[in-house]
Amino acid sequence: MSGQLGVDAHGELDGDIASETHQALANLRAFLELNGASPTDVVKINVYLHDIADRHQFDSTYTDFFAELVF
Repeated sequence: MSGQLGVDAHGELDGDIASETHQALANLRAFLELNGASPTDVVKINVYLHDIADRHQFDSTYTDFFAELVF
């Protein structure tokens, strides 16, 4: 999978980094489940933020999503 954005079912962005991150990860989860996988099957993710100041909000949402993983 490549190029996942935080767009909703109508192709719209919410605008807030936390909600866009949440939507992108929800889209990722839906794609994984559609293909018989889960977040535990993810090997690598590259993230590109437009504004590095958004990093803390992004990290919080990202961490919550992958909290189910045990390394």
